[in-house]
Amino acid sequence: MDGFATVTEAAAGQCFAAEAAPDRPGNADRFWARVSPPSPDTVVVASPGHAFALVEQARASEAALRAEAAAEVARLTRALRDQRMAHAAEIERLRAEHAAGVRRLVEAHWRGRDAARNGTERPSSPEGSVAPGPQARTPARPRPTREWLTRLMGTG
Repeated sequence: MDGFATVTEAAAGQCFAAEAAPDRPGNADRFWARVSPPSPDTVVVASPGHAFALVEQARASEAALRAEAAAEVARLTRALRDQRMAHAAEIERLRAEHAAGVRRLVEAHWRGRDAARNGTERPSSPEGSVAPGPQARTPARPRPTREWLTRLMGTG
């Protein structure tokens, strides 16, 4: 058979074992070192069935890669959704904490203002004695309610 060889004859003596597969990291150099091209006079003949099998194998490989990529996208999407929900919960907790702090400050301010209006607390002079004279009274305003404060703070 001068100048003609089948795929099996051309591959005779070559090592195509899994450990020398070029798709594994570090194996490409070893793989191509063992596989030499056929001589220029050699004609490689392959059956259409063999070519069809290679195409089917490539399609199956592509489908597996697509499925793997889709699974990874789904996993990352779930992780991102979970992180967004955790972030939103943390923001809501911080807002509630801030609103409670502001509410405490406003109520303390109201109590202080009411006490000053009623004259129950009088500022003391530097020596510690009570300052002489009546206190100036602020104009009377209706006391804000909790509903008003809640509306003001945006919580509810």
